[in-house]
Amino acid sequence: MDFNGLNRCRVVETGLMIIIQSPNQPLIILFRMLEKQYWVELKEYVIDSPNSYKFQCLVFIFIANFFGTNPGLEFGDSDYSRLFLEIWTWSLLGNIVYVLTMTICFYIPIRMAMESKSLMGYIFSPLLTPFLVTLGYAISWFFVCFSTDSSILFSDSEWTKIEFITPISFQMDLEAMVMLLFGYNGLWTTLVYVYLVITANVFLETNR
Repeated sequence: MDFNGLNRCRVVETGLMIIIQSPNQPLIILFRMLEKQYWVELKEYVIDSPNSYKFQCLVFIFIANFFGTNPGLEFGDSDYSRLFLEIWTWSLLGNIVYVLTMTICFYIPIRMAMESKSLMGYIFSPLLTPFLVTLGYAISWFFVCFSTDSSILFSDSEWTKIEFITPISFQMDLEAMVMLLFGYNGLWTTLVYVYLVITANVFLETNR
């Protein structure tokens, strides 16, 4: 459907409700996130996306990991500068959930922007990133706390492979969830990165 000959809009019938998806209204797509079909389409979009998008997603995951565990932006030989590596040794379940949630956090704004093909879409879609990353941090960190003994998360104690693989720890302590407050650097860095990715991808597509 075409309105005023300027923007292509797709009408989606969802039961008793009709949603008009307009390139100039990226926020309308947020309502579709409540539908199962949206997540099916997102999964297909991720699988069918170009290899360049998949590489950009890996960089996104690294940025969210490195800056989200480095509140003081320390780049030398310090505990915080090594934390982004050590955190991967704490919980296998937490690692899997983290990769999945960060992949979703990357592809949702990218898909919204690239399919909108409008300046408003390019500007407003990335603004979802800090919210999505915060949610992703919370979910993945919950599973880390759920499957590990929080008393040894920040100690020099060594744990076994069994502790790494075990999905549930009887010594779990969800009070460690407060550590999420120190992940703020991961929010603005991923936002900046998504803006750069969208700009680069739009530039490449317009030059094809």
